[in-house]
Amino acid sequence: MKAVSVAPARPVAPRAKSAWLLGPALDLALIANLIWPFVFAVVWLNAKYLHWGLGLFLASAIGTPHRWITLGLVANDRARLRSGGRKLAWTAAWTVALFAGIWKWAGGIEAAVLLAYLWNVWHVAAQHAGLARIYAVRGRPEVRSSGTLEKTLLRLFVIYAFLRLADFSPAFRQWDWVFDWIHRIGLAGGFWDWVALAAPVVLLAREAVGADPRLAARYVHLTSVCAIYSAMILLCHDGRYEEAIALSVAVAVFHAVEYLAFVTWATESRPATTENFFAPPVARRWRIALVVFLALMAAGSLSAAAFFPAAWVAVNTLVSMLHYAYDGVLWKLPAVFSRPAPRPAPAI
Repeated sequence: MKAVSVAPARPVAPRAKSAWLLGPALDLALIANLIWPFVFAVVWLNAKYLHWGLGLFLASAIGTPHRWITLGLVANDRARLRSGGRKLAWTAAWTVALFAGIWKWAGGIEAAVLLAYLWNVWHVAAQHAGLARIYAVRGRPEVRSSGTLEKTLLRLFVIYAFLRLADFSPAFRQWDWVFDWIHRIGLAGGFWDWVALAAPVVLLAREAVGADPRLAARYVHLTSVCAIYSAMILLCHDGRYEEAIALSVAVAVFHAVEYLAFVTWATESRPATTENFFAPPVARRWRIALVVFLALMAAGSLSAAAFFPAAWVAVNTLVSMLHYAYDGVLWKLPAVFSRPAPRPAPAI
């Protein structure tokens, strides 16, 4: 029989997936986090009139679990430990060594807590920028730009907002030896506030030019991020301390909920088989497992803070640093969007 040659298939542009990760309602509530004005209002009214320990409860129920869950994700990930176990072990080793070295050098936990705060500032900025890029790739997979300008502007904007709050808040006065340079470049004067607030204007203007309906999820998320950090800078500029502190709690909730929602999407996007996880039932019933985990962590965190405050601060600081270090390894964009290689055309 005569061999029939088959022309190579033309490359097909990748198809856009759903613009949403968990679905429109959940993305708007948990990732774009349109609930943040409500959280801000509740926290501010509580601080002004009720004086309940709402901040501690939110930290225990949402903030602390989102850091600890990273260790569980690493421990349950059979596939990732098999392929990158050495890198993960090395990451844990240098993070623990850094924590112990700073504690020994400073003679106390305070310097490690400060480092964790500054590291968290970078971590939060990187997470917001990363989610914005994920939405861009999902909405327009045929456009694979580096997004350097967007990432740079968004990260600098978020970092500035945190440093502005640190300069404004009396809680950071004990760290003057670190934040003195903030005073020297005039953040407290407020001049740079208007420069920083130009960043979200540029970011949103770029999106408005050539707007694409496939990127609706990205537009809402980016607008929400820009709005909450713009509000933080403006409250600091106007000297409204109580409102700024309440908004900082809303920012912390925004970040933690955004992370938990992203982890939910990333976990549910992978096959929950024994090839990928040591405990497949946890992945198969991820949302139930997550609710149980949050409840247990809230109870454990509140108990530890009440009965073992010093030990809890030390342990939680170390876990926070491991969370930041591991997140720099686990959630790289190519890994998140890895796809199997296309199959070659069959020979006839």
